[in-house]
Amino acid sequence: MLWTIGKRVVYVLGASILVVVAVMAVWSRENAVEYADVGSCVSASVVGVGASGRQAECSDPDAHYVVATKPDRRSECPAPGYASYILDETKGKRIYMCLAPNLSEGRCYADVGAASSPIDEVVCPEPFPGGGPEEPPTVDVRSGEPLRVVQRLDETADAAVCSEGTTALVYPQPELTYCVHDAPEVPLLPVA
Repeated sequence: MLWTIGKRVVYVLGASILVVVAVMAVWSRENAVEYADVGSCVSASVVGVGASGRQAECSDPDAHYVVATKPDRRSECPAPGYASYILDETKGKRIYMCLAPNLSEGRCYADVGAASSPIDEVVCPEPFPGGGPEEPPTVDVRSGEPLRVVQRLDETADAAVCSEGTTALVYPQPELTYCVHDAPEVPLLPVA
């Protein structure tokens, strides 16, 4: 009788372990960036070669990227300003992704448009310097200088929609335009 109870316990434990492993495998695949569909949002702690991150809801404050395209080669992103996500897989195959920024209005970010540095949300200074119509800002998105997102226009890839005194960051895939002010004096402090 004791032997029968012991066998049942072993069977139950074995079955439980198999269920846990299966659930973990599905969860891992659902959260792994390499399985993200075009249009999905991701949180990336490292971009470029050897990238790492996770899939995330687009409303997640850490989801600073949206998967724009999944080309065969790194050089096939739709335009300059996309971050690259390159992951080496087994058998020498690489996965390439072009990531467009996923930014929120009224917030400040550093490293927007950097191909190999992840976007960081930074504290916006008050009042925010520059950006008046008399002195339009000059924004080089590859410089790593902090930017304040004044307006986000989904399903629009047109620089003309931004008002005077702002700079347009235009992404053709997905169609996305950000109107931004630059902020060269912003300290790079993590947002709590």
